Amino acid sequence: MLQLLKLSGKSEKLFLTNYVAHSITEFKYEPDEGVTFEAYYRRYEQIFDKDCKDWDDKMKKHLIKRKLAVTEHEQYSNYVLPRKSLDIDFNDTIDILCKIFSTIHSKYQHHCRCPGIQVRGKENVQNS
Repeated sequence: MLQLLKLSGKSEKLFLTNYVAHSITEFKYEPDEGVTFEAYYRRYEQIFDKDCKDWDDKMKKHLIKRKLAVTEHEQYSNYVLPRKSLDIDFNDTIDILCKIFSTIHSKYQHHCRCPGIQVRGKENVQNS
């Protein structure tokens, strides 16, 4: 009887792991479309906070890295060098991914947001 209870406990954990993994889509960075890691993580943060609350850092980190597209995973791996991603905890992994895959503002977008700023030669930035 104890074996059945242990097996059902393992099965339940496996089911939850698969459910969570299939609930989260792959992350592909598209800043022009507003697809940043911060927006992506915000969408799934509740899953990590509630469904994965009993998971250790290693499991959560493995899941989030598994959901990175190939190019994004490569960028992350190169960014953390010479450290190994295994040495970085889950919260730091999220912070790093948010930093790498954030919104990019072009000079034109910046100018539209701050029209009063002018740069003259090598002088300091002035607000007119």
